[in-house]
Amino acid sequence: MNGFGVTTLPSRNYSSDCAAIDYRTGASVAPFGERLLMWWNFVGRSGQEIAHAREDWVAGRFGDVRGYPGEPLAAPPLPSIPLKPR
Repeated sequence: MNGFGVTTLPSRNYSSDCAAIDYRTGASVAPFGERLLMWWNFVGRSGQEIAHAREDWVAGRFGDVRGYPGEPLAAPPLPSIPLKPR
């Protein structure tokens, strides 16, 4: 199964603990009605938005990640080629 056209994805938590699920589709248009750009941990509509988000991350302007015991990960350098929505 390649996932294209799938509208349901059954899941079950066999643990007695709570569970969180994050489904990433890779679909860059639906449901937003516009093409999005994804790079590292950032999502934006343009390379400029991604660059701005990276600057904010490096400057510590994002909130804390609850439950993560370490320091924030270092954002990698932006690629030398233009980022484009897909």
